[in-house]
Amino acid sequence: MTNSLKIYTFSTQSYKSLLDLSLSSLIQIGEHENVVVASFEQKANFVELFSPEWRLTMIEKLRYVLFSIDAVQPFVHADCDIVYYRPFTQRLLTLLTTSGLDLIFQADSSQNVCLGFFVCKPTKRTYDLFAASIKLLEEGNAENFHQAFNKLLNSQLFSDIKYGLLGSDAYSIWRQTDGKLWDSSQPVNKIFDAVFMHHANFTVGIDNKLNLITKVRENMVFKSPIMFQTPVHYEFSL
Repeated sequence: MTNSLKIYTFSTQSYKSLLDLSLSSLIQIGEHENVVVASFEQKANFVELFSPEWRLTMIEKLRYVLFSIDAVQPFVHADCDIVYYRPFTQRLLTLLTTSGLDLIFQADSSQNVCLGFFVCKPTKRTYDLFAASIKLLEEGNAENFHQAFNKLLNSQLFSDIKYGLLGSDAYSIWRQTDGKLWDSSQPVNKIFDAVFMHHANFTVGIDNKLNLITKVRENMVFKSPIMFQTPVHYEFSL
C-alpha cells in the first residue's frame, strides 16, 4: 500500500473562489503535492440545491470517484468548499490501514455519511457501491446522491463493506444547527475541538459558504496558524 494519499477534488467555474481558498489552505499545511483537481462543466442553476443541474453535477462527481478508484491507490475525495487547518493524510492513511475499514467518511449526522469528504480503499466492492449509486440516481429511484449512497451503504447488498465516521475534528456546522441549514443571520458558537478541516456544507450559496468559513475560523478555540492569504490559481489537471 502506498505511503501517501492523493486528494481528489473538483470545481465548477462558479466555485473557483472556494477552490482557491481550499488549495491555499492545503499549501499552508503542506498537503498540496498529491492534489488532483477536476474541472466540471458549469451548468445553469447548479448552485440551486437539488436542481436538475445540481443532480447532473453530482452524478458527474460519483463518476469522478469511480475514476479515482480505478487509480488503484487509497485516496481522499474532497469537495472544494473545505478548508484545512492541520496535516491529515498520514493520519487518515494509518487509520484506514489499521482499522480494517474500506471507507471512512466525514459525518453528516450521528449516522449518515457525507460524500463531501472521505478516504477510500479502492476495491471492486467500493467501485460497485458508487456505480450502484449512480444507477439509482439515473433511474430516478433516489431524491439525491446522499440519499442514494446512504441507502445502498446500509443495505444487505453492501453489508460486507466496512465503514466508519470521522469525529467532530472534521467539522461541519450541522453540529450547531441540529442538522438544519445555516444562513448568515445565525451566530456561530465557540468550537472547542482541534479542528483539522471545516467543510462549509449545510449552507447554500457561495457567499454564505465564504461567510461561514470566516465565522468558524474566528470561533475556533484551538487556533491554526494558516491565514488564507495565499492566492492560488490552479490549472485543472483532469
